Amino acid sequence: MAREPSIRDGILNVLLVDDDSDHRWLTRDAIGLTDRPCCIHEAASAEEALAMLTGAEGRCERLNPDVIYLDVEMPGMGGLILLSRIKSDPRLRGIMVVMVTGSRETSRQQQEAIRNGADGFIRKTKNTSEMMQALRAPVEQYSMWAVGADSREAKTTR
Repeated sequence: MAREPSIRDGILNVLLVDDDSDHRWLTRDAIGLTDRPCCIHEAASAEEALAMLTGAEGRCERLNPDVIYLDVEMPGMGGLILLSRIKSDPRLRGIMVVMVTGSRETSRQQQEAIRNGADGFIRKTKNTSEMMQALRAPVEQYSMWAVGADSREAKTTR
């Protein structure tokens, strides 16, 4: 079985979780404009993403992404619940999770996302240029974030 590319190979693994295929396409396109090589995986629901992350539902291996773009509002489980599950699982909590929403209740959702451990929050806008720039930022800044995450992890495990 082939090994999944990893950040150690210089390839960033990204998981896009959104029930809107157009938004997954826009995010994939934005990430493609960065200089960082990425391996992009997609899930159309929080349940599908959870199965990918945990190796459930007969999957041979579990996905180990470096960054997750997670839509807040989806049918079923929803992004905030999945975020809570990710950040409460010792195997998953170190993954950078960026919440994405098109809701008008952004302030409430952002506060809840931060309480649940989100590493970033992006509001979907109609301004495509602004949206593309916001979607690129987490991938472009991942190296700086990972260094900070490693030092935070080291402090909490001592």
